[in-house]
This record gives sequence, C-alpha cells and structure tokens, in this order.
Amino acid sequence: MDSNQALLGPIANAGTQATIENVNASQYKSLIVPIVHPAKQVAIADELASIRRRTSATLANTVQEINLLRERRRAQVTTHVYGQL
Repeated sequence: MDSNQALLGPIANAGTQATIENVNASQYKSLIVPIVHPAKQVAIADELASIRRRTSATLANTVQEINLLRERRRAQVTTHVYGQL
C-alpha cells in the first residue's frame, strides 16, 4: 500500500464513521496531489464560464416567457370576464 492509499483510506472513510482517525501533518505532507496543467485549468474555466453564460441566458429567456404567459392569461381572463370574445 503506497503512502497515498494509507492516508486517503482514513480520510475517505471519515464520511461514514462517527469519529475520524487521527491524520498528522507529516502524513498530509507526504500526500501526492496531482496538479492539472495550467493550460488545462484555463480551458476548464473557459468551458465553465461558457456554460454559465448559456445557463444565465436560458434563465432570462424563461423568466421573460413566464411573464409573457402571465400577461396573456390576464388578457384572456379580462376578455372572458367582460365578454369581449
């Protein structure tokens, strides 16, 4: 078992146990953490920004549609109430 497995085991199990096994600083210090290449990080951030823009646009369009539907419903109710068919 490599040092990462020895350290990650107690950390991974922490979510399923009432108590957490002690993990000391030297164990954390020896943990090998993969680092994503900066260019890949930028690409991921750009993709997330694009998704967020599309989501925001979709939300704005949906709100506009809801408002138009409410306006149409009010107009139809008014038409029916006042007999202007």
